[in-house]
Formats: sequence, C-alpha cells, structure tokens
Amino acid sequence: MTTVNTKTAVRRRLRFETLDELLAEIERLNTAERAGRLRRSGNWTFGQTLGHLATWIDYSYEGYPLRVPWFVRFVMRFKVKRYLRDGMESGLRIPRTPGGTYGIEALETEEGMQRLRAAVARLQSEPV
Repeated sequence: MTTVNTKTAVRRRLRFETLDELLAEIERLNTAERAGRLRRSGNWTFGQTLGHLATWIDYSYEGYPLRVPWFVRFVMRFKVKRYLRDGMESGLRIPRTPGGTYGIEALETEEGMQRLRAAVARLQSEPV
C-alpha cells in the first residue's frame, strides 16, 4: 500500500455528544470492516487507530510519556478550545518521536476494539 499524506487526506468529520455514540460508531465501523466494506483514508489499520485512541485516553489517567516544553504548553492554552471544537489538524507529528506519536503499534481490529472499549468504560466509571 502506498503512503498517504495525512495532512491532505479527505476525512469524515466526527462529533460525538456521548461516549455511547462513540461506541456505536466503532461497532458500525467494525461491522463494515468484517464485511470488507471499510475503506482506509490514512496509513493506519482500523486496529491501530482504535489502539491509538485507547492509549491517549489511558494517558489521561496514567500520565503522558513526554514532558511538553513550557512554550508549547503556553501556546496550547490558546488552541485547546479550537481543538475541542474543531479537532486537531491532520498529520501533526510529535518531534523526535518514532512514527510521530505514541500508541501506534500494529493491532488486530479485535484487540484495538477491546482496548478502546476498556478505555471508554474507564472514562464512564472514573471521570478524569
């Protein structure tokens, strides 16, 4: 498979009002993948994407794997509302991080599903 430029790839915009809506969407996508109807618009597998989301949810409980420089934290104060409203830009990479981010190990879809379900269950039972 060729590498996709994720900064310019066409994507659906998703917005969930509840965690149950998120879970319903991943179940729908899982059904589409099993039926061979899921089309990727990026470089990661569905399992990798689910694992990535679960990893970053878990970091909010267990701590983040990097120390963000003070000036980045300062700038983020002004961007956080926009990110929450509009989402982050596609293709952002964490400098000097292999693969550009964390939590991108290859996972089968079912393992990614299990990890994301567990992370969401934790959000539902232990709010951050």
